[in-house]
This record gives sequence, structure tokens and C-alpha cells, in this order.
Amino acid sequence: MHIWILQTGEPLHIDNSQHRPMRAMNLADYLISQGHQVTIWSSSFYHQAKKNRVHQNTNFYVNKNLRIKLIYSPGYKKNLSLLRLLDHLILGLNFYKALKKQSELPDAAFIGFPPMEIAYFAARWFKVKSIPFYIDIKDPWPSHLVDSFPKKLKLVARIIFQPYYAITRYSFKNATGLSAITKDFLDWANTLASRKVAKQDFVFPLTSQIAKVDANQLNKEKVWAAKLLGDTSKINFMFVGTINKEHFNWAPIMEAAKHLEKHKINFIICGDGDAKDALVKKYSHLNNVHFTGHANQSKIQALSYLCQGGLAPYFDNPTFHNTISNKMLEYLALDLPVLTPLRGSGAMALKEKQVACIYDGESITGLLECIQTHMLNQDCSNEARRSPQSVHKEFFSFDTVYEHAHQQICSIAMEKTT
Repeated sequence: MHIWILQTGEPLHIDNSQHRPMRAMNLADYLISQGHQVTIWSSSFYHQAKKNRVHQNTNFYVNKNLRIKLIYSPGYKKNLSLLRLLDHLILGLNFYKALKKQSELPDAAFIGFPPMEIAYFAARWFKVKSIPFYIDIKDPWPSHLVDSFPKKLKLVARIIFQPYYAITRYSFKNATGLSAITKDFLDWANTLASRKVAKQDFVFPLTSQIAKVDANQLNKEKVWAAKLLGDTSKINFMFVGTINKEHFNWAPIMEAAKHLEKHKINFIICGDGDAKDALVKKYSHLNNVHFTGHANQSKIQALSYLCQGGLAPYFDNPTFHNTISNKMLEYLALDLPVLTPLRGSGAMALKEKQVACIYDGESITGLLECIQTHMLNQDCSNEARRSPQSVHKEFFSFDTVYEHAHQQICSIAMEKTT
């Protein structure tokens, strides 16, 4: 089968970068491993690097089974901005023009959502061409846009964004099937579109292939990790990811570190981002806070052997409420329980599986209690750490998740031919 994946805002096979593969690359690679041909449609603008890959529509032939088609869009600097909406509108229009020139049709398509505009134009075109397609929901736009406004302006914002609600309803309603990173996102989409749940709908968690680590390199990084942390009797918690101030609330983490400085408890922050310099300047004097900068998979794994938990300090807002992020799943794969202030269905599902501790993100008290009760108390620790790796393998492993997606996509393609 020939399957199209429409996905913007993610790294691609043509990007020479350290950004990890996400949905587009992972799904494409899995489908190809199952004998399919794949075309990825994406934007010329590289969201992670905030720069254009090319400045016009361009085709790349990665290999005989994978083609990447880039559609020009001007780009933007901030993730939540009018320029991003303008970029997506231009991208959607350029994409629609490119579709109308397309003679080779896929057997099925898989559309990443957002952007709303791509989903809308694709839904219109696929409907006319009788091509079955999924819409894959990773963020609840345009509700996410409305939620970013102050409370007193939300009603005005919802009125302003009515056109986006309209095109989103159209896209969801006309999709052959919907997938979403959690059941709550799936329910949100069906409710928004006044759509009955279809038999093709399914939950498609965010998960990635576990990177293979060279044994010799891992042994070297174990020495590095031990030297970094010093006393091996210390309790350690780690964060891995982009150190930004848009998604993460760092104050409780750093204040807790200050409070626990004399208690042999370390906080290791791996990664880079726009908030890193300010955090380093303010807290690097603490001897129990370690900023490693970018850490490769060998370093992350070496550190995880010395850690008791993984930090996911998201702001507890509607944007992240119903998400089980890739970061959380990575911690589980490393056999680390998750510490997070999120109180939505995603984190609660992990808590019910006894692999997460949810703390009050408004002050350090909740985090300190979480660390003391669930991580330091041996009896509670054994209960809370009910093998995160086994939970990951059963519910969130790459092969389990992507084989299910493969079967679902093939099923809608097969239904068309019968």
C-alpha cells in the first residue's frame, strides 16, 4: 500500500539534527518495515529549529519506499502567536494548491492535527477523491488557543476563533477515523464535532523507539554519571528535555532543591532551552542541582540507573491535562516513576498504574511530600514503583502502539477496496 502521512512541526528524515524522531518518522519507519510505501507531506519550516529547510516546494527521495514533500510556509518565532496562525494559513493554501496538481493517489492517509488548516484542506480533498483518512489529534486546537487568553477575554477569543472551530468540526466529522494520544482527547474531538464514535477510532499514545545504546559507551557514561553525582548513597531525580518556561514550572523544583540541599537529594537537569541560562544563573550555586546540557541516550541511561524518579514539571493547565507526554513514557522505559503536578486523565492513568506521583505545583510543599512519602519511604517506594518498565512494555511500547496504528490504517484502506 501507498500511505500518505501529513505531519508538520516535527523532525524529518532529511533533518541533520539531534531532535528525536516523533510521530511522522516513527510511523513512516514502521509502515515501511511492514512493506508499505510512504509519502510524508510537511512544511518547509522546521518548527524545532525555527528556520526554513528550503524556501519553495521541494521533493526529497529518501529511498525507494520513502518520499518527503515539503510545502513552503514563511515560519514564525513563537509557538503561540499570530504569525504562527498566518504561517499555517499560508501552508494550508499552498498545500491545497499542491494537492490539486497531484495525480498519484494514496490508498489511505494519516493527518497530524494541528495544524487545523492542513487537516481542513486535506479533509475536503480526500473526501472528493474518496480516499480514507485518519486525523490524529495531539493538541486540542482551537480550544488550546482560547485557553491561552486571560479568563475575562476567553469569551471574546472563542468568538474570534469561531472560523477555526468550524473548519475543525468539518475535518473531524468527515474523517474516516480519529486517533488521539489519550481517550479524553478522542472524546473531546467527537463531542466538538457532534460525531458518533466510529469503530475505526483508537487511542494512539505518544511513544518512541527506545534508542539502542553501545555497551562500551554506556560504561564510559556510568563513570561520568558517578563522578557528576559523587556520593552514590544520594537520592536522585532527573529531568530530560527542553528547558523552557512556556511548558514547565521550575520554581517548585528549584525551591525544593534549595530546601533539600543538606539531605543528600540531587536534582539533575538534562537539556537546553530558553530558560536554562536564567536557571543556571540563579540556582547553580546549589550543590545538589546539576545542569548537564544536552545529554545523549547513553548519558541519560547511565544517569537513570542512579535515579529514583523522573521529573515532568508541566504547568497544570488544560493544554497538558489529558496528555501522557513522550517524556513521561521515556521515564517509564527507564524504569523511573514520574513526578508531575498534572491532575488530568493522563497523569491519573499512570498514578492508577502505580507509576506516578502527583504533587501540588503551586508550592514546594506538595513536591516535598511526594518525595518524602512516595520516594524515600521504602515501603511506599516499593508500591509506587510497580515496575514502570513492565507498565511501559504492556501499554506503551513502540511495537505494541505502532502495530495497532498500522492495523487501523490498513483496515480503512482495505474497506475502500472491498
